[in-house]
Amino acid sequence: EINPQKLSALRNYVGGVAASGDGRRIGFTSPVGGALLVLDVGNGSAALQSQPQVCGLAGRGSGFLTSTESGLLDNRMHSRFWDNHIAQMA
Repeated sequence: EINPQKLSALRNYVGGVAASGDGRRIGFTSPVGGALLVLDVGNGSAALQSQPQVCGLAGRGSGFLTSTESGLLDNRMHSRFWDNHIAQMA
């Protein structure tokens, strides 16, 4: 069961959902809550990260690639803006 405080940080809105590249984690972004919630599928633990305006989410290795409405992609500022549509391409 997810800690209610961590779950409430999403403020009843999820913008992106993705599995990590290794399949061990599931991530949920909430631009409304400014949060990334990551669930470990092995032990059920939940980690919450504050990330203002985070919405885009794609699995990458054991973690995730994120984007924000303000131009951050992978925690680097870009001159372009992003939404919640990110996909890994081979």
